[in-house]
Amino acid sequence: MKKLKKLVATTLLLTLTSFLIKSVAVSFNVYLTDKIGAAGVGLFSLITSVYMLFKTLAISGMSLAATRLNIEYPGDTRSIMNRLLICGITLGGFAGILLFSLSGLCADKWICDSSATMPLKILSLSLPFISLSAVFSGYFTAIRKMARYSLVQVIEQISRISIAVGCLNLLIGYGEKVAVCGITAGITASEAVSFLCCLSIYLFDKRKLNKKHTSIQFIRKFLRIAVPDSLGSVLRSGLNTIQHLLVPISLRKSGFSQVQSMSDYGIIHGMALPIVLYPSSLLGVLSGLLIPEIAECYRKKDNKEISYITSRVLTATFIFSIATAGIIAGFSKELSLAVFNTEDAAGFLKLIAPLIPVMYVDMTTDGILKGLDAQLTIMKINILDSFLCVMLVLLLVPKTAMPGYIFTIYAGEVVNFILSFSKLKKTASFKIGVGKNIILPLISVTAAVFTAKAVLSGIISAESSLGTAAMITVAAILDLVIMTITGCISREELHWFKSIFY
Repeated sequence: MKKLKKLVATTLLLTLTSFLIKSVAVSFNVYLTDKIGAAGVGLFSLITSVYMLFKTLAISGMSLAATRLNIEYPGDTRSIMNRLLICGITLGGFAGILLFSLSGLCADKWICDSSATMPLKILSLSLPFISLSAVFSGYFTAIRKMARYSLVQVIEQISRISIAVGCLNLLIGYGEKVAVCGITAGITASEAVSFLCCLSIYLFDKRKLNKKHTSIQFIRKFLRIAVPDSLGSVLRSGLNTIQHLLVPISLRKSGFSQVQSMSDYGIIHGMALPIVLYPSSLLGVLSGLLIPEIAECYRKKDNKEISYITSRVLTATFIFSIATAGIIAGFSKELSLAVFNTEDAAGFLKLIAPLIPVMYVDMTTDGILKGLDAQLTIMKINILDSFLCVMLVLLLVPKTAMPGYIFTIYAGEVVNFILSFSKLKKTASFKIGVGKNIILPLISVTAAVFTAKAVLSGIISAESSLGTAAMITVAAILDLVIMTITGCISREELHWFKSIFY
């Protein structure tokens, strides 16, 4: 009980930071769309897809290994961190050299645009910093000091956007493809800033760490934790990269022009999905914090606490995700106009919104499973999910265009969710009420959205950002009131939540 209260309180604190970061990121996407257009955003998204493959290789399970090893051996932190940092610089350096060497090939053969070569070379310089920062992230998670890391992330985001905007303004006159180099320069510089901040905090902490050196089989322990997570992440990232690169190609085969295929791809990945994933900041933070809490309970074989935490967290995730899906679907047009000043993303928002509960619950489920030492299972599921998506893009999109791609997104997420959730049911005991936690929240958010729009549509202009925010706020408050009245959220749960702060 105490662990869960502390977990929720920390989650809320970090979520505020995460929302701030994502708000800035979404605003930056709007700025990019205005500066380089949907096609330019599409090109940048493809470059990012290739970059993410090598970024995943650079991280290679470092964060999870740092978290788990520091929890399992709390008296040997200094020795463990020294060895992890050596692993980090080795893997990050290798990934950086590999991307730098293959940037021309990736640009010509994968992205089919030689102008992507220089941005990829610039991004390759960030990989050693990213790998080392991942080690520090795992360390901060293990010692329950994520508030420090959240501050580092804010500094990183500010530096990223500041440098990117400055470079973009200098290079925009040379065309959108050259301007992308400025954006990637901002990313690389911000990763260096993030690493330096993490290093400074760790060196301050290091003075307080004891110098005990216990005899542990570090390599065996490290490989057991990191390899499944790393292998799964790299393979999934590779398949995701292939999938993203195939989408514009498959759309062209369906009859789309080069510009149209890149524009539609940019609208989905640069406009619609950032809005869909924006509220997931809460769950992203929660998923990361669950790993050390569940891992410690798992080490102590405290099955009762695992069951309690899992039930509470999954219940909250279902309710939150269903409410988010209803609000995004109900205000899809208003959100697209308010954020991007165009209705282009509205249709895709409405199509993807029903998938939000599946996506969000899967995030939480993965965090719990990692804490239960089930990273090998997650690896297998992620690989299967990504392989399925690649095959569907190859088979469906050339024949059905965008409907086929939307179906592909659904198929991958649903399959991943079913397999992950089934594994969790076999591993941990928890209770989820279909009526109380799924059906009632769905009815509640539907009623709240329709009521808010009906009452306020003649009073507030939904075409403005302020008007949209006001309508969504009213809908969210109505949803909370209805859920409380119907018993979807019980008085006991409200008292429990209040007790976190008293």
